[in-house]
Amino acid sequence: AAVVVPIVLTALASLWAATVSRSGHVILQLKTGADRMGSGVGPTMPQTNDMSADTRGSLVCHMGSPDWDIRELLKSHLVDFIEVYNRRPGGENPGGIRFFHAHFLFTLIRTLKPKHVIESGAHRGIGTWFIRQACGDCQIIVISPENQNVYVDHQSNSRYFTGSQFKDFNNFVWDEILDLPARRETLIFFDDHQSGLRRSLEARERGFVHLAFDDNYIEGDNFSLKQACDPEGLYIQEPFRAQRRYRDNFSKVDRPLSPEERSRHAAEMREAVEVYVEMPPLWMSSPMLRYRDRCKHCVAPELTWDRPVWELPKALEVTRQVKAPFSMTEQPLMYTFFPYVRLKPQAMA
Repeated sequence: AAVVVPIVLTALASLWAATVSRSGHVILQLKTGADRMGSGVGPTMPQTNDMSADTRGSLVCHMGSPDWDIRELLKSHLVDFIEVYNRRPGGENPGGIRFFHAHFLFTLIRTLKPKHVIESGAHRGIGTWFIRQACGDCQIIVISPENQNVYVDHQSNSRYFTGSQFKDFNNFVWDEILDLPARRETLIFFDDHQSGLRRSLEARERGFVHLAFDDNYIEGDNFSLKQACDPEGLYIQEPFRAQRRYRDNFSKVDRPLSPEERSRHAAEMREAVEVYVEMPPLWMSSPMLRYRDRCKHCVAPELTWDRPVWELPKALEVTRQVKAPFSMTEQPLMYTFFPYVRLKPQAMA
């Protein structure tokens, strides 16, 4: 796996290997100890021998390979998802899950068929509703500081740790809730604005394998897996690469991040993660450049987005059954590199 960057980079840190494609593009790949195919961490994109291929979407982190083609899955589940989306409670759900990420989550659950889903951070409960529509009769476990005011799941084995019963995911004795075989068949959906890297390490230590993250920012209120995947700061404009910060818990933790820490966090991700794949945006729209408002120090936003599943004219066609209110131009602005993560199983004591 590699990334095709349509600029010439004159200096690369020692962690990076560089080759030049026939088209003159620089191809970057993070070196690893084993250096085996699919095991590296780094902004990558599948290489192609087709020189006319669309390489617009670059700097996309990728590790390993899932057992399915995510683009084809997103296409094949769209009709079912739109029918579900049109029945959703809570309207546009400001501050919560929107069309892109809800479709990603719905498709991921329909594909993995987990017997249990843990949702850490539930806001008004609309994400929980989408989980229920996707998983059928799976057990849902909700962890959130607030009580949900739009949807509460009433299946008999659903469990809520919210409001006065809330405690952080990391503070549960999970053996008392799910045995180890059950944890291996669980998907955790983290939408809690905690460090994605820290959450991955915590989940692996407790025997979980399958994760998804809503808040996978390049710059934001938590140190995400996308940031851990980029120790050299290639997503960030050159003057700001040395000023990166470690943020956690809605930015309540906020401190400078040294080069040594960045390398250590990349190594932690390499050690823990077997598969990391970012769901591509479903479509792009002209206001996409407004993404600069959310990532002021990023390289041009068009260099940080994978090729969309549909070009805008086709997206307008395939979404024509979505009921109003629905904005084609606003939906892409809510996209934050939603990833599926499969952890390397860890031996349990």
